[in-house]
Amino acid sequence: MRYTRTGIIVALVGAEIFIAGAILALLGGHHGWAVAAASTTAAPVRTIEAFDAGSTPRIQIDDADSSVTVSVSADGRVHVADESRFGGMRWGEPPAQLTAERTGDGVRVFRPSAGHWSMFGWEDRRISVQVPAGATLEIAHCAGADVTGLSGAVSVLSDDGDIAARDITGNVQLQTSDGHIEVQNVRADRLEVASDDGHLTLRDVAVQTLQATTKDGSIEATGLRTGGGAVRTDDGGVNLAFDAVNLSIQARTDDGSVTFDGRSTDSGDADASSGLFHVGSGGGQLSVSSGDGDIHILTNGAS
Repeated sequence: MRYTRTGIIVALVGAEIFIAGAILALLGGHHGWAVAAASTTAAPVRTIEAFDAGSTPRIQIDDADSSVTVSVSADGRVHVADESRFGGMRWGEPPAQLTAERTGDGVRVFRPSAGHWSMFGWEDRRISVQVPAGATLEIAHCAGADVTGLSGAVSVLSDDGDIAARDITGNVQLQTSDGHIEVQNVRADRLEVASDDGHLTLRDVAVQTLQATTKDGSIEATGLRTGGGAVRTDDGGVNLAFDAVNLSIQARTDDGSVTFDGRSTDSGDADASSGLFHVGSGGGQLSVSSGDGDIHILTNGAS
């Protein structure tokens, strides 16, 4: 059987109409197509009125689909802006607008959930929040975060995206399901960083207790000062350079080598290697481990 070109085109158009009709019927048939120009030009930033919330407000942010940038405000107030961009052709409801509201102890920022289905489109969701330096930050859900300059406690949970935290003097807890974590210039009692899939980078960190874990990725630290804790990767190498610490370090890799201040150790256990090392006067206990990867430890200026 032979098909004419016109017949093929008619058949394809008919199939597309059928699929579109099926989708409309399945989803209720009361939504329409939303079409936006496929342009990378950002829409005007939507700025929400600034809040006077005191010098140490509690800032709560919850938007699993947006990346979040948090920095210190110049006027001591809380400023919130939605910098999201969208383009292309989409079917369904547009994304809900970002909402910010005053609470009893600070400000809550969130985006109500709204079902929408995108096709032939793109989106870049971003939130910018400026807060007083003494604010306590709690990000319950986001798609990546960048936090700078706070002296209050910082807690971030990213559902999918990288996390960066810099110049912070409060306790820090960072966790991402998929992405790397970078921490720089943190002075605190406690630092906790965890990734299900991504590397960890610590630079110029001084904390009493350190917990750093990743299920898949390397761990690197320079200028590290800690009183103890645990550093672990299930799959990746570990490179730690300490600065003026007093620690007893228990290091072990299930598949790789352990090097301490340029000297390699061999436990004689097949592919595994381990060692107990004392730095300075000893004191705190730090566990360093890798399921699969080499461990390199440098202490107090060694190279």
